[in-house]
Amino acid sequence: MTMAATPIQLSAFTGSDLPCAQSLDNIIPWQCKSGTTITKNIRPIAGNIRLGYPGGYYSGRNGVRTGTELSRIDNQDEAVYSHESRRSGGAAGRRVTGPPEEKPTMSYQTVLFDKADGVARITLNRPEVLNALSTGMFDDLKAALGEAADDDSIGVVVITGAGRAFSAGVDIKTRHPETGEPVSPSSEQAREVIDIIEKLDKPVIAAVNGYCLTGALELATSCDIIVASDRALFGDTHARWGLTPTWGGSQRLPRLIGALKAKEMFFTGDILSAAEAERIGIVNRVVPAETLDEAVREMTDKILANSRETIRIEKSLINRGLEMNYADGLALERRESHGRTSDAAARLEGFTKGRGDDAG
Repeated sequence: MTMAATPIQLSAFTGSDLPCAQSLDNIIPWQCKSGTTITKNIRPIAGNIRLGYPGGYYSGRNGVRTGTELSRIDNQDEAVYSHESRRSGGAAGRRVTGPPEEKPTMSYQTVLFDKADGVARITLNRPEVLNALSTGMFDDLKAALGEAADDDSIGVVVITGAGRAFSAGVDIKTRHPETGEPVSPSSEQAREVIDIIEKLDKPVIAAVNGYCLTGALELATSCDIIVASDRALFGDTHARWGLTPTWGGSQRLPRLIGALKAKEMFFTGDILSAAEAERIGIVNRVVPAETLDEAVREMTDKILANSRETIRIEKSLINRGLEMNYADGLALERRESHGRTSDAAARLEGFTKGRGDDAG
């Protein structure tokens, strides 16, 4: 049956309440008030449909709905959607009120996924092979990242490894049971996960606890922040095996540490200590191995205390600006950063009151 359109305040919107679809064919083009049809930012993530707009994304995981129709006006106005539910008696669009609720987690085969106190922790969990990056692991990473993205109770994502490695790199030992051919993740599969990390509208921290080599280095450097144990080791060994980077490492690493150092790492295949990785700019911070979790928790607490909206905008501006020249990056900021977020007034008022109390 056809449901009546119900308005939803964008400022109160939670991603889980938008109906989702299984394929792009189920989406009616999204129209702005001006009549412009937006289709270029519609893309599937983790088996769901995510609809992008300049300020962020709408997404949904709650059941299959078709005929989804969306209208975006402005961030400060109302968006309206209506849908036909495949489930008889399905709820119409809802006005969202109250704080977001933490959702139950899914189960995975090659990663551990935990959520607590605003942080989603994804642990690469194949310690017997130093968390080698397999096809199954990338499938699980994609799904876990999608789960974290869709949960509005989550403000920060942490990726780490079980045992003595973050990851030793791509799994090159697993063989197909029938053909005996190596079964390694495709470049497209790996690139998709890396793109999700870079475009996720929440900070992603790599907590590197040990080996972080080649493909794992590409995965870690796609994160926003890297905190490393003093036992961590970093390197790119493509040249040792006659391989070439296909996940973006040839562009990402030079942007982090400069072309000269990146070429040295690529050409020699040297393995760097955590201290050296910090010195040349791969790592934000090195801490004793036994305090890695504590250091990451301290950082996530600081991030969660700040405006999520500001952080989302800052991450988008920085990552998109890196793809532009300086002048275009400045133009991007002037166009999309308006100086204040929706929670600025409340935060500034709290600061003023707090200062007044201290002064008194």
